[in-house]
Amino acid sequence: MAKNQEPIKVKAFVTIDGKEVDMDTLSPEVRNRIGAELKVAWLNAMFRGKAVFSIQEGKKPASST
Repeated sequence: MAKNQEPIKVKAFVTIDGKEVDMDTLSPEVRNRIGAELKVAWLNAMFRGKAVFSIQEGKKPASST
């Protein structure tokens, strides 16, 4: 049956200015920016030839209250 195993620990790193940086050490704003860039890259790959996605600077999403 199932044995009691240690959970798998995962660390995420990104390259910023040529240095590997642990994602846990970044501010929430930087983490959100990296997430947005990854999502835009994925969307552009998925809809290549049909649409182009980009990040608009200076706009914040509408908050739901």
